[in-house]
Amino acid sequence: ASFTQGVNHLVANAHLAFNGNTVCAIHLTNGTRDTTISRSTDNGSSYSQVNNLGFANISGLSTKPLIFYTGSNRWVAFDYGNSYSSTDNGQNWIFDTSLPGMHTAPGGAQSGSRIIINNNANFYYSDNGFSTYTTVSLPYVSGSKYVPNNIATDGSGTWLAWKFNPGGRMLKSTNNGASWSAISTDLPSYNNGIPRRYYQGTYGDGSFHIASSTGISSTYDGGVFSSSNDGSDFNYNPLVGTPSYLKGAIGLHHNGSDMVAAGYLENYKFN
Repeated sequence: ASFTQGVNHLVANAHLAFNGNTVCAIHLTNGTRDTTISRSTDNGSSYSQVNNLGFANISGLSTKPLIFYTGSNRWVAFDYGNSYSSTDNGQNWIFDTSLPGMHTAPGGAQSGSRIIINNNANFYYSDNGFSTYTTVSLPYVSGSKYVPNNIATDGSGTWLAWKFNPGGRMLKSTNNGASWSAISTDLPSYNNGIPRRYYQGTYGDGSFHIASSTGISSTYDGGVFSSSNDGSDFNYNPLVGTPSYLKGAIGLHHNGSDMVAAGYLENYKFN
């Protein structure tokens, strides 16, 4: 209903996870755009950098890191070429080579204890914070592996995974990630000749929802695509109003009654 700007600490491409009032975020830092992890114990009002971790030396805004709270004070985080874990509620982190390695823009989602992530070769799923995990090869589409950038779940065993530009196909699992197959979808690849980009997804009111943007300032176009049949068909819900920059949505979350979408400089609410 209302937002308050927090401290200017999480600079770019931040991904956050929560354990009560404790928030941990993996993000790109200022200047070099290296990756680091920061922690808040006051519900995100203030953050401090995890000093023992240092930087991962990954440069470039294309990096899309991931972080998850897995229970019992254990956290895991991933960026391009490095993985991390904490067993003391995010106070201290280590480089953890026992975890899967990611590429620059992986997909990742969580439902209860199950976490599913992917790199450019496989899905990885775990129910114990990646103390152990199962590897599932990405399916082939048109002769090459389909590499998702985003994953969403209905919380009841069905998961969808898609590229920034799906190209008419998505990956779907109906057995909680144990196996995946490619499905056809009607998500449009272009808007007036400009490529559409598909970002974060969520589930609510019996539908999957995906945030979309053309990413070109001159078009001021963006919205949320919703599917009530697990990805086969989508309806477009454009974002309304006059944006100060881009109207495209990137972040998206449904809490069971309302849905919020985050744009570049604006926030939107659906109910």
